[in-house]
Amino acid sequence: MCLDHDLMGMVAAQRLDEARAEAARQRLIADLRPPLNVRLGHALIRLGRRLAAGAATHAQPSMT
Repeated sequence: MCLDHDLMGMVAAQRLDEARAEAARQRLIADLRPPLNVRLGHALIRLGRRLAAGAATHAQPSMT
């Protein structure tokens, strides 16, 4: 019976170690990515540039 408890303790410790390693990996990945507001700002800038470039190519010359 003691062997079963020791084995369960080893399995639990191994799972805890794996969970901690995964959490550390996730934190590292999250730290590398810029915050959401920065990513959103960059996306809006790219969208604005694309719209401005499209408007410039579709603009008709004025008839003066």
